[in-house]
Amino acid sequence: MKYSFYHITDTHYFSKKNYDGDPWTLPQWNDQIAMRESEEILKKALSMILKDSETHTVIFTGDMTHHGDRDSHEELTALLDEFESRGGNVFAFTDSHDYPDEMEVFRFDKDGKPYEKEHMEKEEVLPLYEKYNVGKAVSVYGDGRSWTTEIFPGLRYTALCYEKSKEGLYFSEDYKSWLKNQVFEAEKSGALLIGGIHPPIISPNPVYSAVSRENVFIKGEETGAFLGDMGMSLVFSGHCHMHAVQSCVSERGRPFYNISTCSLVGCPPKMRRVTIDNELKTAQITTILMDLPELNLGMSFEQYCRKGFLGSLEAVPYNMEHDVKAFAETGGGINLPKEKIMSHKRLVSRAGRFLNNFTFGKAEKAARLGNGLKRIECSDIKDKKVVPFLFDVICNIYSGDCYISPESAEYKIAMGVVSAVDRVIKILPVDIKKLTGFESFKEIVGPVLFNERIDHNNALLNLNKYSV
Repeated sequence: MKYSFYHITDTHYFSKKNYDGDPWTLPQWNDQIAMRESEEILKKALSMILKDSETHTVIFTGDMTHHGDRDSHEELTALLDEFESRGGNVFAFTDSHDYPDEMEVFRFDKDGKPYEKEHMEKEEVLPLYEKYNVGKAVSVYGDGRSWTTEIFPGLRYTALCYEKSKEGLYFSEDYKSWLKNQVFEAEKSGALLIGGIHPPIISPNPVYSAVSRENVFIKGEETGAFLGDMGMSLVFSGHCHMHAVQSCVSERGRPFYNISTCSLVGCPPKMRRVTIDNELKTAQITTILMDLPELNLGMSFEQYCRKGFLGSLEAVPYNMEHDVKAFAETGGGINLPKEKIMSHKRLVSRAGRFLNNFTFGKAEKAARLGNGLKRIECSDIKDKKVVPFLFDVICNIYSGDCYISPESAEYKIAMGVVSAVDRVIKILPVDIKKLTGFESFKEIVGPVLFNERIDHNNALLNLNKYSV
């Protein structure tokens, strides 16, 4: 039998009631996601699923709303209720953005400036979503943080819960015992068991592991191998807004795949369609890039989301050189004091001029230091600017489009510069492994330039045998 469903995560729904004025007259708010358009894109995604002739089933893996306010929760659940009334089937759970304890919850005034708004408490939020989780469960763990449901006869799904510590995330021993029993019960009924979780079990890339270690599972590959070994080979996740398919293999040779999916309203806005063949034990993973031409944005929705995510950062080098005042108004993009920036106008302008005129031809000279002084042929790109390339790499980290060929001059120069940095680090009193978890920057940068493993967007996964 074949079973198909959609995976959507991090919808970050933001009610238009959170605007005192007309939200469409306000400038795009740079918060990594398309907040203002969240209603339109969720409606579009649900409409697309209802038009699918094979499946109307969707699983959501947390951060349903952006800041946990009542209007957003009530509107979102109303949309999901309508979707189910039209034949859809929803499985969903909430996470940190849906009941923030420390995050500021805000709305916008008529000038587009945010001010604080009260959010819902977790005890109020959870009952709103019970109809999409424990209300459909065949088994529930503890207070309902984890549950197992039957998506289709022959396919079960467990929403996984995790514990936090200073070192990172983990599964408790008691919880692992419950999970083993879920696999046993699924196998006894002839069903395959898959999972869903908010933060990824295996980091989507080394950069995320290095900069967000508190949101990474302790020994994630060991945890993945444990799940794969007991029979849960496939887990879907969100949280990091990064598109990736990561894998590992247990000592017994059984595979585990962590499917991280972009935010539906992020950069880029994506969801996945999944088809599992229970006889062949395969999973076909297909990525769908969202577009909303009906909004008349003057560009693709992907370009619009990139503008919202990186627009202000991409303006930083230009403003440094040509408009230091504008650079100061944004805090330099990293919250630098305005007064300090203005007191060093000439230095800021010179730094901006350097960045704006830094080419691959110039970078090649630095790359030689890390490349044994061997010259890298780059005549075709010697005048190509480095800074726009770096912004493209940032987008690739999120989109999963990490395919800058190792044979290209860009790759060779970038890795040469990284190797030069590693050489300098070695002679300094810096413990890079303690800081990042990696032995060198080369280990971090290489995989985000070129992915030599499973394609992050579209892949056919073997659930019986490990394959890359």
